[in-house]
Amino acid sequence: LVIIGILVLAKPLIIMLFGQEFVPAVTPMMLLLPGTMLYLLGRVVIQFLGSRGLPEVAYVTLLLSCMTNTLLSWMLIPRFGIHGAAIASSAGNVVLLLMLLCVMVTKFKVRLVRCLCLSLQDCRSMTRQLGVVR
Repeated sequence: LVIIGILVLAKPLIIMLFGQEFVPAVTPMMLLLPGTMLYLLGRVVIQFLGSRGLPEVAYVTLLLSCMTNTLLSWMLIPRFGIHGAAIASSAGNVVLLLMLLCVMVTKFKVRLVRCLCLSLQDCRSMTRQLGVVR
């Protein structure tokens, strides 16, 4: 929800916080947002892998994601500048999450939909942990 809010309010927020001269930063920011969201989801899986004694799997996926980002940056930045950098970064995060989801599905036999969607039980557990419901 925060990301949707940022997408909707990006331009007015940039103008309000930094002034009209920073409006060109809106597009790169919007290109980075999907990748940032996917990276945050990936961090949860990375923590899970570490807790299961598999930090090396997390390292390999992070390394491959970094290599993807580096290669795409090398290809896209000369032609598209900051927009190319934002696209490369988001694409690297897509690769990271896809690899991590493959690990979850193959190694832990978790259904893909279970990785991507919260269940009612998940929501209840979170509200209890947050102290919203006792």
